[in-house]
Amino acid sequence: MQRLAPNVYIHTTSTTTNVAAILTSEGIVFVDAPMLPDEGRTWRYSLANVTDAPSLYLINTDYHGGHALGDPLLGGTIVAHEEMWRRLEGMSDSFRGKLLEKWEKDFPFEFAEMKKLAFTRPELTFEGRMTLYCGDTTVQVIHVDGHTPATSMVYLPDQDMLFTGDTLVVGRYPYLGDANTKEWLDALTLIRRMDPAVIVPGHGEVCDAKATEPLSAYLRQIRSGVRRYFNAGRSKSETVSKLRRQDWMAYPDVKPTGLDSTIKANISRVYDEFKFEARRKKG
Repeated sequence: MQRLAPNVYIHTTSTTTNVAAILTSEGIVFVDAPMLPDEGRTWRYSLANVTDAPSLYLINTDYHGGHALGDPLLGGTIVAHEEMWRRLEGMSDSFRGKLLEKWEKDFPFEFAEMKKLAFTRPELTFEGRMTLYCGDTTVQVIHVDGHTPATSMVYLPDQDMLFTGDTLVVGRYPYLGDANTKEWLDALTLIRRMDPAVIVPGHGEVCDAKATEPLSAYLRQIRSGVRRYFNAGRSKSETVSKLRRQDWMAYPDVKPTGLDSTIKANISRVYDEFKFEARRKKG
């Protein structure tokens, strides 16, 4: 646990995401929750050593299990963009089953409890932006889209501190499976315009707005490459085959082990974006 300000604590070594706790005069405002139950309990117990305040709100920056599965272990009113509620409400049984199968494979020792916690819906939703006035602390929640249709960021104006969720990940390839990369680039531009004093990314160490630049470059690179092959009439499989080796160069310091499937999936997703846009233009 790391103290960033007198009332702000973060944990950056959980399995799936960075998490934060904002201490207010009315209670704790959490930003995201550890996915694994043991990690969620450890995070809550660590905070009990510095405050006996109750849980007030838990803000989810998106609907992925890595940010939201552990919500019930932290408590508080769950806050998220309206799209998170719609996604969970409309989730098919087959898709739910695929997620459970993946979690059981990846986390066999904690899966029984994870299954009980999974798919908790938000209780307070918003569109656009929302401000929470929590006694002596103002918390702004900003919907940005990009990483997912529900992706949001959390900003503390008094500390000039921004929690980006997976809008910004540092030192690793982003996951584009639910992405709109054009909107994502706009979100990264917004971070640079805000230029907060402190940024807590979804993954990686605390940073400043300069840390957005490699991710923006990666997204522009993959969009440019896919656009070239798409406009030339190449199929998705051809595009993935041609681009995936070039794509390694975006993050040369990241170990390539196990990344090939992620890189191919990212190229595939961007190809689908261009395909959807082309269909939309045709009406």
